[in-house]
Amino acid sequence: MKDKCALEPTADLQKSCETTAELYAMGPNLMGCPAFTAGQKEACECVDAGKADKLNRERLEHFLAHQAKDGAAEDVDGLLAKYKGKEPVMFLRLLTKYPDAITLKKARVSEHAKMFEALKKKTQEEASSADEHSDVEAHIEL
Repeated sequence: MKDKCALEPTADLQKSCETTAELYAMGPNLMGCPAFTAGQKEACECVDAGKADKLNRERLEHFLAHQAKDGAAEDVDGLLAKYKGKEPVMFLRLLTKYPDAITLKKARVSEHAKMFEALKKKTQEEASSADEHSDVEAHIEL
């Protein structure tokens, strides 16, 4: 990221960029390998190394069949040769080129988060209810 920050036009923007980059780097450093490994296990399907090339080809062909509908013919063999050993980079660049391929899913919500939201909603409802009756109480004095 520091290479990207060096491209900023002013020293202030470069410093701001570097600060942001440090914050991004801090997360993985604090969380460490267990968080990364857990994320990989959740997001990936491990396959034997011998099957990886075949499966990458199938995945690439499927992706291009569904995304390159504008007539832009992508050279499957050329892409696989160019990104040999760097297939994740290839797929990232393809997703950048074809952003409609990305499907956003709602984040999983933990039970604790659900309980917190329910409590927050209940508290807001009680506060709202109390506000509705507060002016009545002010005029009850007889």
